[in-house]
Amino acid sequence: MSAQDQVSEMIAQYDVLAEKQAAEGDEVRAEKYRAISAALNEMMRELKELRDRLRPRVVSDDLGDLSDLPEELVNQLSSYRVDGLEQKIHDILAASEGEVSLDAIMVELFRRHGEVSQRRQLMNKIYRMVQKGMISSVAGKKGVYILGSVNDETRQETKGFSDDLDDLDDMDDIEL
Repeated sequence: MSAQDQVSEMIAQYDVLAEKQAAEGDEVRAEKYRAISAALNEMMRELKELRDRLRPRVVSDDLGDLSDLPEELVNQLSSYRVDGLEQKIHDILAASEGEVSLDAIMVELFRRHGEVSQRRQLMNKIYRMVQKGMISSVAGKKGVYILGSVNDETRQETKGFSDDLDDLDDMDDIEL
């Protein structure tokens, strides 16, 4: 049973408890159960809204956030391999309203996940994400990134990004 199914079941149980308490004349408890049910409903609405925001707008080979899928389906996907750091970086960029600096990514990784990332290793991971087209470096701004890929014309403008990372080419075998 998925977490969403479990929360939906809890909401239904709180609704039943609220009705039962109201029928027994205990309106104070009934109202508490209604408040819990409403809060859980709001949480589910916000979660759906965030997942919709992170989900790609068009169908593509980029599967996006798969956390809402049942484990049985995820296990059958042949091309899905979780890279936790890439997913975390993607989520940070998706939650932003635009450009995000490398420093901001490092701070958010710590605040959200308690991880202290080594700058060079993080730069290497971001470089690979740029090469895959998952994210893009912002033209004219060193160490600043946006979600999504850029076209070839813009990629020429950001060519300096790869020049800054030449010394990271030998770090391919580092595990993050």
